[in-house]
Amino acid sequence: MSRRSGNLEVVPLEAHHIPRAATLVAEGAREQRHAAPQLPFTLDDSTVAAELLEPLAGNGLGVVVLDDGALVGLLAGVAVPLWGSPGVYVAEWGNAARGPEVVLAAYAAASQLWVAAGCAAHVVTLWAHAAANEAAWHQLGFGRVVVDAVRGLDEIEGGRGQVRRATVADVAEIVSLEEALWRHLAAPPVSRVHPPPAGPAGVAERLADPRRPAWIVEDGGRAIGYVSLTSGEHETTALAADDTAVCDGAFVVPEVRRRGAGRCLVSAAMGWAAAEGFARLAIDYESANLEAATFWPGAGFRAVLHSVARTVILPKAP
Repeated sequence: MSRRSGNLEVVPLEAHHIPRAATLVAEGAREQRHAAPQLPFTLDDSTVAAELLEPLAGNGLGVVVLDDGALVGLLAGVAVPLWGSPGVYVAEWGNAARGPEVVLAAYAAASQLWVAAGCAAHVVTLWAHAAANEAAWHQLGFGRVVVDAVRGLDEIEGGRGQVRRATVADVAEIVSLEEALWRHLAAPPVSRVHPPPAGPAGVAERLADPRRPAWIVEDGGRAIGYVSLTSGEHETTALAADDTAVCDGAFVVPEVRRRGAGRCLVSAAMGWAAAEGFARLAIDYESANLEAATFWPGAGFRAVLHSVARTVILPKAP
């Protein structure tokens, strides 16, 4: 398969393309960290992207874009189930483009491969700084679904509330708040059903683990919100670093929002992370979660990744 779009040529990703493609990925990582200095250096080393790309060469789902022989674009995905349908996911290390026209040419070719493979759900994780490239994905019918953001551990202002570290005696309170978060995410406008909450046994196990702490904010002795952290674990390669603490749960009950309880929780979590030697705090949230989309940037978190998605209708034989 070879496809031309103006001066651009799109061909399947092969092993000999990987060094140049990985260099392009590293270039994007460095540009993103210029916009958000808290980003780890994980993908600055092109050998990291090269190792990840090697299994994708020749899998039938990846393409590169050439301009007079120079590699200017990459779009390489893996087949995975997405939202109950066969899909293709392209990680931040699986795509790069020197300009919107490269994005358009790459997807025009790759989408034919993905549809032929029976994949209806298409998801791509992009560097947040590349607004012009993301606009090209929107032109193609993709909408933003998830934001990954990061923050240094400097002091946060505006927090108000009585916060304390949760213990195994607080299992019931954390279970209740996790269930409330699950219902919030499952309801419109977010409408994304995550795996069910861990329940009492899972929460008790978590609270007994010193590397997976949680905090509760109270009002008159009632738990009105929580935040929980984990360490060294993140679904995106760009943020997976030993010195990254990850917020894996946060919720404040609706009737007390915008009064400083959330900031108070985040301040406590960041204080623990700093004392434990972490350099940053990472969070991901659905872009349709309007409360989160307001709170996290307002609390100093800088977007570093945007995941965009599209579901296509597969053709049926007449």
